[in-house]
Amino acid sequence: MTEQENINVTAMDNPPSAEEMAEELCHGTWRLRPNIVVRAEDDGGIIFDPDTDAMGTVNIVGIALLCWRPERICYEEWCEALSNHYKEVDITQIKADMKKFLVDIAYFLEAYDEKKD
Repeated sequence: MTEQENINVTAMDNPPSAEEMAEELCHGTWRLRPNIVVRAEDDGGIIFDPDTDAMGTVNIVGIALLCWRPERICYEEWCEALSNHYKEVDITQIKADMKKFLVDIAYFLEAYDEKKD
């Protein structure tokens, strides 16, 4: 079992700070848990966990990313894709926004295991 698989970002006795969580999320590969529902709306989207009734909202860029690759969420890959698409935005800003986005959706994620797929 890898160190990434040992860390459950959704339920810990001593949950990490947002910054600690962001660092962990930025160095792993994640995916939406299988039961998570993603629905695009005109101004963004909704993420819903039917098992717990937990819900989150994301902006239009966030929903585009989640619809594009819900099965493989990787900080570096997504930052690169955004940088290629939004050439006028500084990469530092993209990376900061992506860190915040990953922390915001952490509840809906699980570690990506390429061997299982």
